[in-house]
Amino acid sequence: MGAAALQVLRSARVTLHGHGLRLRLLYGLLAAGQAPGTHEVWLRRYRCVRCGAITTVGPRGLLRGHLYGVGTILVALWLWAMLGWPAAEVRDALRPWGHSGLGCAGRWSSLGRWARELPWPSTLRLPPALSLRGMARRRVQVALSYAPTGPPDVAGVMAGAAHVA
Repeated sequence: MGAAALQVLRSARVTLHGHGLRLRLLYGLLAAGQAPGTHEVWLRRYRCVRCGAITTVGPRGLLRGHLYGVGTILVALWLWAMLGWPAAEVRDALRPWGHSGLGCAGRWSSLGRWARELPWPSTLRLPPALSLRGMARRRVQVALSYAPTGPPDVAGVMAGAAHVA
């Protein structure tokens, strides 16, 4: 961060200073039409000179505590809830590696957790009586409402994900 940028931040009563980079792994898709993979993403860290707090800044679409990005999560929920794919097929289509362990054969518990607990969109209130697929369907419908017009496909879901993240 240059001296001019730091001066602007100080005048706004925020005193952030560059505090290095951090590498993070991201699983799944980066764009429609690409094969899922394991991707390295660099995050920028900043430290508040006053209180010592550290904040991390990265590209849109990353969620704290999630190995998959918002785009991959929404595509997974779309395949599962809107197209009716079995959870195991969704997992195998979006994971960077092709095989599953014996403990998770036939299921992918992350789908239900993502349908229930994702922090976006923050204004979406899901009725508690909805099934997990119903919750997932609502989240995907919100993302698709931000996508360009046309039939819903992986590209549309990824485009909508860029707006809700």
